[in-house]
Amino acid sequence: MKRSWESILTLSVVHFMLFPETTPGTGPVVETIEKLAKDDFLGGVEITRIKSAEDRAAVRSIAAQSGLKLGFGAQPALLSTGLSLNDLDEDRRLAAVELIKGCVDEAVEMGCARMSFLTGRDPGDADRPRALDALNTSMHTLCQYAEDQGLALAIETFDRDVDKKSLLGP
Repeated sequence: MKRSWESILTLSVVHFMLFPETTPGTGPVVETIEKLAKDDFLGGVEITRIKSAEDRAAVRSIAAQSGLKLGFGAQPALLSTGLSLNDLDEDRRLAAVELIKGCVDEAVEMGCARMSFLTGRDPGDADRPRALDALNTSMHTLCQYAEDQGLALAIETFDRDVDKKSLLGP
C-alpha cells in the first residue's frame, strides 16, 4: 500500500539558514518567502524575527494564500545578543527570558504553531547543575507564557564540545 508522506510530515526549510542575509530580520525577507511559497514541494518554513511590520504582514499574507505553515526559530535572537536562558548571572538570564517572550509574541503574531530555540553555552562540569537549574527556571516562565498564547516550544539541541557548545546536546 502506498502512503503519502504528506499525511505524516510537513517538509520544511529553515528560512534564515537558507537565506542567511535575512537572519537579522532585514533584507529580502518577503522576496525569499515568495520564492519558497511557489515551491509546491515545501509545506513549511521556519522564520525568525522580522523587523518591519509591513514585511511581517506581507509574509503572513503569502503564507496564508499559499498554505505554507510557519514555524519560528528564536536561535538567531539569542546568538546575536549573546544572551542565554541558562546564564548564571540573574540579570542576563532575565534579559534572555524577556527576549524570548518577545519572540513568542512575534511567533504568535505570525500565526506560528511552534517556536524553537537553543540553550546557552555549557559552563562546564562544575557549574552545569546551576546552569540546568537556571534553564529550568527560564523554561517554566516561558512555557507558561507561550501556553497562554497557544504556542508550542521546542528546545533544539546542539553540540556541547565543538561549535555551539550548548548546555543541552551531545
